[in-house]
Formats: sequence, C-alpha cells, structure tokens
Amino acid sequence: MSFMTACIASVSTDAPFSIETAELRKAIECPRGILGAAGGIVLLVSGTTLSGGDEWPGTPFYEYLPYEGPGYDVCWLNNPSKGLGDAQVSSEYIAYNIPLLASKSATGRIAIVGHSQGAGLTPQWALDFWPSTRAHVSAYVAISGMFHGTLGPVATCKPEGLNGCYPSFYQMSNGSAYIDAQMRRGGRALVPTTSLWSRVDGTVIPEDVDPTSYLEGAANFAVQQDNICGSGDTSDHVHMVVDPAVYALAVDALAHSGHASATRFNKTSCHVFSNGTYNQAYFNATVDRINNIVVNASASTAYQATGYNLTAAEPPLKAYVCEQGQATDCGSV
Repeated sequence: MSFMTACIASVSTDAPFSIETAELRKAIECPRGILGAAGGIVLLVSGTTLSGGDEWPGTPFYEYLPYEGPGYDVCWLNNPSKGLGDAQVSSEYIAYNIPLLASKSATGRIAIVGHSQGAGLTPQWALDFWPSTRAHVSAYVAISGMFHGTLGPVATCKPEGLNGCYPSFYQMSNGSAYIDAQMRRGGRALVPTTSLWSRVDGTVIPEDVDPTSYLEGAANFAVQQDNICGSGDTSDHVHMVVDPAVYALAVDALAHSGHASATRFNKTSCHVFSNGTYNQAYFNATVDRINNIVVNASASTAYQATGYNLTAAEPPLKAYVCEQGQATDCGSV
C-alpha cells in the first residue's frame, strides 16, 4: 500500500455541513411513522428529478417492505433539488440523517436502499466523506447505481438552451471530477453492499460490459445473469424499482447483513412477488407515473425542485475533498 493510499484509507474526519441543521432534518419523511419495527429503519433515496415522495409510493419498497420478515420502518429523503443540484450538497442530507435515524431505529442502525443517483452517487459520497456514518449503516442496496459514472447526461441537457446543464448532470458523467474523487476511496464497498442492475438499462450506461454499477467488495448482480432471471428480464431503468426479482434480492440483502445471494434466490421472483396484494398492473402504473414526472417536472404537485441553477460547467469540488486527499483541485469552500 502506497503512502497516499494509506492516508486515504485512514481518513476519519467528517466533512463539514454547509446546510442549516433544521433544513437537513426537514428532508426526511417517514410516511407511516417510526414504530419500532424489529428490522429497523430503511432509508429510501430516489433518483434524479424525483423526491422520495415522487418515486417510492406505489413501489414494493413502500407497499410490501414494512411487512417483510421482522418488519421495517420505511423513511425516504425529499431532496429539495430533487437531485438536480450539486450532488455534494445533496449528499449532506443523507450524511446528516444517517446517525439521526439510526438513533431512532430498533436495531440502532439503518439500511439504505437507493436508485440511480440515489444509489451510486450521493449515498456513496456520504459514506465516503462522512466516515463516521458507516458504523450506523447495516446494509446498502444500490439499484442501478452509477458508481463509475454514466455516459451522456450532459449531451442530453445541452438542447435546453445556452444556460448549461443541471449541476448533477456534469457530476454523474463518466470521468467527472466528482466521480474521480469518489473512486479514490469510494470505489469499493464502504459498508455491506448489494448492487443490482439491468443489462438493458438505457439511462445508466454502460451496464452490459464493464457495468458502471459494479462495485468492488459488494454482492453484485445483473438481473439478466443466468443464476437470477436470465435474458428474459427486460426491466429498464425506472422499472427496476418495481421488478420483483430486484425486490426479492433487496429483501434478501436486508435479511443477511447487506449481502444478497444467488443461492437463496427463488426464480419464481422473476415473475411475481411473494406478496400478491397488488398485481403487476398496479406497479406498472407507478412506473408510468414516475416517468411522467421525469419528463414533466410540474407533474409532481407535492414536491417541486428548488435550490439549483443551470451551470456552464461542473461545480468545483468542495475544499474538504482535497483536505481528505481525494483530489488536488478544489474550491475554497
């Protein structure tokens, strides 16, 4: 191990917060309350353009997870910028609330289930730069997480005009300063982690060869691999949050210290949920609703994005990134 690697691995100082404590606390919503469920609290973190309240209702993680196994208290993060703003700032909401929720959890720790940006980008950054949070996390399930960045988001937003892109679009791009900094220490599992992805994802790419969702040290699964569902699973990016196989693997990870296993996977979960309260049409309607919000932000009446501006370039890395030895070119704050 080189001297620099040793220094990076041994960093134990948490980054500072730039947001007022009251604002950080307000971002957490526990729609059914915290009832002391034996399985503890599961924090759901949503993808880009979505608040927690936009994405998770109508998914099995809201409808079924509270009643699985020992039972779980489900909370989600309502990021004010809905993942459009600086991902460094978005990560603060996660980092601050991890120990706060853990203190209210029946297990003394929490699990995190995230999707897209809320899988590979912001929770991993929080665990990376606020290392004290790791002791409070029992499991981390990343669904379609862009740990290594994704191709194309900046090109996607350029047609919106000459004012630039959403800050997070630069940051989630493959080769961004954000991704490069995170990979210095966060390019491996920092807590017990299961990463799940679809090889036919058209949003987070690549996922077929050298998948961006693959994370060293995690339990890694493409739903199309032969010992899961094979090539017959056609779930795209958004559909992953209602895919019964993804849900089954996530529940397995929560029940087994953060690591799902193919040997415990029942292939009937490729087609149906073990809980049959809702049919697939119900969950497909959720996908339609989420997709509508992604393309039409005003479709979300309860949650509107604030706190971001279009920018002409990637936001500078926060000063703490360089102070922790994970970059050499940072801003002054």
